[in-house]
Amino acid sequence: MCDLHKITLFFLLFACQSALGQITPCNPLGRNLITNPDFEQGYFGFSSDFGRGLNNATRCDCATQGWILVAQIFPHVSPACQGYPANLSAQYGGPNTLTSPDPNHPSNTSVATVAVCNAPIPDHTTGSGFFLTVDPDACEGRAYWRQNLQICPNTNYHFSVWVRNFANIPAPTFHFEIDGIPVTPQMSYPDMFWVQTELNWNSGSLDGAVDLELINDLPGCVENDVAIDDLFFGVCAEVELSCESLFRFCPGDPTTAFRLSGHATGFIQPQYQWQYQTANGGPWINLDGKTDSLLIISAATNMNAGLYRLLAAELGNIGSLSCATFSPPIRLDPFPDYSIVDTVNICKGESYAGQTESGLYSQRYQTILGCDSIYTLDLRVRGEVGIYLPNVFSPNEDGINDQIQPYLSDQNIDFLQWQVFDRWGNLVFQSSNPNEPWDGTYRGKPCPAGVYAYQLDLEIIGCQKTKRMGDITLIR
Repeated sequence: MCDLHKITLFFLLFACQSALGQITPCNPLGRNLITNPDFEQGYFGFSSDFGRGLNNATRCDCATQGWILVAQIFPHVSPACQGYPANLSAQYGGPNTLTSPDPNHPSNTSVATVAVCNAPIPDHTTGSGFFLTVDPDACEGRAYWRQNLQICPNTNYHFSVWVRNFANIPAPTFHFEIDGIPVTPQMSYPDMFWVQTELNWNSGSLDGAVDLELINDLPGCVENDVAIDDLFFGVCAEVELSCESLFRFCPGDPTTAFRLSGHATGFIQPQYQWQYQTANGGPWINLDGKTDSLLIISAATNMNAGLYRLLAAELGNIGSLSCATFSPPIRLDPFPDYSIVDTVNICKGESYAGQTESGLYSQRYQTILGCDSIYTLDLRVRGEVGIYLPNVFSPNEDGINDQIQPYLSDQNIDFLQWQVFDRWGNLVFQSSNPNEPWDGTYRGKPCPAGVYAYQLDLEIIGCQKTKRMGDITLIR
């Protein structure tokens, strides 16, 4: 994707009044506080002044305008062009429809795969995911997208969004507001590729829940369509480690002393808090009195084993996670007393004890206390999806290849659903059971021979959700 014409805006907001003023550029960034920033969870986590889907358009002096759609757009295989057919704009909900607290609820995840002839538009994240498309109406001040966030006072935050002109001219124009106060001027997006807009903002005396909104400044019934993706809102700060991320020890060794340390950047007066998580997981717990950037652990026992991290925030804000950022975890691992095999599961892209690949890793350890044993790490990397789906079948009732279904070869995969679409993008089959085959029919009638698209929605247990897509050829 092109990153040209990047617009970087710096604004300072004091109390309930907006005033322009440059602040230090936000580098580095903390974690993203926005829920569902890439729209991969459908409509979950945000609201809009527009209805969801064509059937719920607000219109407002227009024939059909005033709607949003979370969509995944691919090239059309037919010479006949189509935009947003009504049958792909199901009754998702009208303006300001609340999302279910369950991100996987059907009311949140009913998104559309829409075909556009000769003009495929990929999302910004991966090129094959989802993004939010907006068809504004003629009423002023409509919010494309709105999300309620918790903030703390006197904290620098960073907001960014990727924007794309969806239908040429006139170019979409909008601005950002926080709790109804504009914090940017009107901005126009004439380019037909993804463009990033960034904003640095200081909360001043604002504290608690605020609404972050994208407001339409070009109402009208023609063009001005826009797409947005990959939103970010987070603290302009980070915590870096100044020690190793893994310490091994013999339990009870009086000579052992671990110095866990880190430092925060981005805060004027950083406040620290060390946290601990048991080796078996669970919530992070504040360590009483451990509010310095240095934590010393002497004569460690098995009770000290687990994960540690350093939390930091602006002075007075350490009690709220929305105002803080934290270091990567530090692991304290006791050596085994005897020869043992430790099985550890990690997600693809992560590391454990410096290793990133599945396998057996052995090492002998010994201390002055006679802590001598062989430790074998059985590392298993989850991420390679073991799944097979044939690409041809012939439902002609001859008893051979009359049905088709996916086959899972990995017990760490949680099957969510699989779907089959015809070449027009219409859903002809759907099931949440991997053992339920498709027999080549739709509503009891045989489907014509041809190429059909499929999508498998999977979740690698303990890791991320993933999709697998491809083609199925039906032969009659």
